[in-house]
Amino acid sequence: MGADSSCELAPTARRTVPARHRVPLLSSVDNVGVLTVVSSRGFAETLSRLVDAVARRGLTVFAQFDHAVAARDVELELAGEVVVVFGNPRTGTPLMQQDPRIGIELPLRMLVWIAGRRFRGSGFGWASAQWRYPAARC
Repeated sequence: MGADSSCELAPTARRTVPARHRVPLLSSVDNVGVLTVVSSRGFAETLSRLVDAVARRGLTVFAQFDHAVAARDVELELAGEVVVVFGNPRTGTPLMQQDPRIGIELPLRMLVWIAGRRFRGSGFGWASAQWRYPAARC
């Protein structure tokens, strides 16, 4: 199996996305496929709710990178900005077996950040990877 192999994984059935999983109205996708959602919560609560949501879905949080802390360590300023890295090897491994290039997309990442007085969450939607890798469509 490799990057040029056809999709051999069983396709998933189409289903309606439950309301709790739908993208909120205050969201946008930029020209490189980054989905950004505006949060009505504060920074710490937005970050905490993201981590909790990841865990509730049976995913593992592998790391959190606090860019603002790193900036302060070198005497620079940066508004709150934390990357949460998460995933599920049971799901990701078969995709990477099908097409190793998908490994650049995994594990998944979300950025919680501040812009002005608004708190946001951003990440690449899985749909942006599906057009690049046929195995991701399965």
